[in-house]
Amino acid sequence: MKKLLFACLALIIANIHLTGIASPRFTKRFTRDEKIEALSRVWSEIKYNFAFIDEIDFDMDSLYRATLPRVIASKNDVEFMNELRHFMVRFEDGHTNVGYPSYNWSWFYDFAPVRFEEINGRYWLGYLSEDSGLDSLALGAELVEIDGEPTKSYVHKNYYPLITGSTDRVKADIATSNYIGTGLIGSRFRGKLRLSNGCEVNFSMRCNEMQRNRRNPNRTLREWEWTDWRRYNANKNIACSALAEGRIARLDIIEFDEDDIPQLETMLDSLRERAKGLVIDLRYCRGGSSLVGNVLLSRIINADSVCINKAMTRRNIGYGRAQGNWQPQYEDYYLDRAFDTLPCETLHIDSSKLLRMPIVILTGKRTVSAAETFLIQLYELPGRPKIIGQRTRGTTGSPLIIDLPHDAWVRICTLKHLYPISGKPFGKEGIIPDEEIGLTVEDFLNGRDRVMERAISIIETGN
Repeated sequence: MKKLLFACLALIIANIHLTGIASPRFTKRFTRDEKIEALSRVWSEIKYNFAFIDEIDFDMDSLYRATLPRVIASKNDVEFMNELRHFMVRFEDGHTNVGYPSYNWSWFYDFAPVRFEEINGRYWLGYLSEDSGLDSLALGAELVEIDGEPTKSYVHKNYYPLITGSTDRVKADIATSNYIGTGLIGSRFRGKLRLSNGCEVNFSMRCNEMQRNRRNPNRTLREWEWTDWRRYNANKNIACSALAEGRIARLDIIEFDEDDIPQLETMLDSLRERAKGLVIDLRYCRGGSSLVGNVLLSRIINADSVCINKAMTRRNIGYGRAQGNWQPQYEDYYLDRAFDTLPCETLHIDSSKLLRMPIVILTGKRTVSAAETFLIQLYELPGRPKIIGQRTRGTTGSPLIIDLPHDAWVRICTLKHLYPISGKPFGKEGIIPDEEIGLTVEDFLNGRDRVMERAISIIETGN
C-alpha cells in the first residue's frame, strides 16, 4: 500500500485553459504499440477483476473501442495519460485510477500562490501569499469565476473528466486539493473573488510557486491563512495531544502505516493508564494498512472477538463461461458478473488492553481507504464509540497494481467490502456519522472546531 501513498501529486493533472504561454515540450516516451497495449491491459484487468463491475451502466467494450483511436492519436505522454484517465473515470471508483504517470508532474506544472477549500459545493480562499497580488482582505473570499466562467461550471467541465470518484461531493473536494490553482509552469491562473463585503475582485497570478521556491529558498513572503485544524501535512503519521486541560487525549492519525504499529501500541498503553477520555481524529487520514485499524479495533471493542473483513471479489471460471450461454446456473460467469463472498476473519481481543473510557471518533470528507475499512468493521458493533463529523470519501478495497511501461502504473479495486454483521455492501455514500456536523467558512476564519467541541462535550457529559 505504501506505493499508493506517493501518487497524490501525480494525480494533479489539470486540463486548464491556457493563455499567454507556449506549450511545454511534453515527453513522448510511449510508442504507439505501448499505448495500445497499456489501454488493452487496463480494459482486460477491469473486465475480469473490477469489484464493482455489476454497478456500471454502460458497455465497457464500446468504451474501449471509443477510447482506442484517441489513445493512438495522443501526441505525447500527458495526452495519453489523460485519455487513460478519461477511460478509468467512467468506472466511478476512487481506487480504480492512474496511480502514477510516466512523467513527474512538476516537470510541466506548478501551483499559484493560493489554496482553496470546498464547502457545500462552493470554493473559498483559505491561503494566499503576497505573490498572489492580493492581501489579507481576500482571505475567506469565494471563488466565483475561473477564466471568465462560473467556478462550478468550469470545475465540472475541466476537472471532473479527470477525477476518479464515486460522487460529486468527492470530485468537488479533489478538484480543490489537486486542481484549482494549478497550471503549466509560468501560466496564469485567472479568476474572480467575491469578498465578504460583497465586492468582487479580479485576479491574475502565475503558476510558479515551486519554481520560485527552488530558485530562492531563503526568500521570506508575507502569507495569510485561516486558522484550521488540518494536520495532513504533519511530519508524523500519528500524534497525541491533550484536550480539556489534560483530562482528554486526542489521537490524530494521518496515515495507517503498519511500521507505526509499535508506536501506536505504546501510545494506547499509556493512554489506558492516564486519560479519562479519548478522541480519535481520522478526518484527514489518507489510508494505508488495515492492520493499523485492527489494532484500534482490538483496543476499543469490549468483546472476546469480532468478525472482520467480510467482502466480495470477482470469480472467473472458464468452464462456467463456456456453459453460461445456455445453462442458467452459469449465466453470471458468461456475463462476467460472478462473485465469491469471502468469509469473515476473526480478530481476537485481549481484554486486559482495552481502553475503558469514553471514546469518540471523528471523520471527514478526506477519511479514506484503510481508515474507512476500519470504520466498516466497527460500524455495526454494539457498544462502539460514537462517530461524528462528515461523511467519509466512500472508497476502499485492496487495489490491484498494474505496471505499465516507463514507470507508469494504474490500480484497480478488487474487493467490495461488506459490513460484517449485516452483509450490506459498503457504498459510495461512505461512512455516515452518528452526528453529521458540517463545515462553515466562519468556523475556518474564526479557528473554531465545532466537531472537536462536540466530541469533548460527548465525553464529558455522556451525551
